[in-house]
Amino acid sequence: MPEYASTPRSVGFTVMCVLTLVGNVLLLLTNLVKVGLLETGIRQGGVGGEASVYLSLLLQLVLLSCVGALLGAGLMLAGKRPGYTIYAVSNVLHILLAVCAMLIWAMTIYFLFVSVLLFVYCLIPAGFLLYFHLHRDTLH
Repeated sequence: MPEYASTPRSVGFTVMCVLTLVGNVLLLLTNLVKVGLLETGIRQGGVGGEASVYLSLLLQLVLLSCVGALLGAGLMLAGKRPGYTIYAVSNVLHILLAVCAMLIWAMTIYFLFVSVLLFVYCLIPAGFLLYFHLHRDTLH
């Protein structure tokens, strides 16, 4: 069995992995509800044809980023280094998608406040990504 030059994982790292798993399960469920609401809005004519394509794509990519973050966090919890890479790519995708949503909300004067909330929301996954980046040496 090969020896790995990694430092022991802290309790904090394990807690962050578990929080990431719980948070992404909740995000996945929330975004599945959004997909259902969007589909209902499309069927009832409440969402324009061109907008529905982009909003559906945005939500599908968000779901993909949540699944990737779940997979990555699970692998990191098991001590696997590829989990960090999967998590990082998924997290960056999620942040970029949140920025896209922020720009969509900012284009309407009534929902400018929502875009500010999305900016604050982006700080959370960015903070988790920074934490895992700084502690990636604990993985093998």
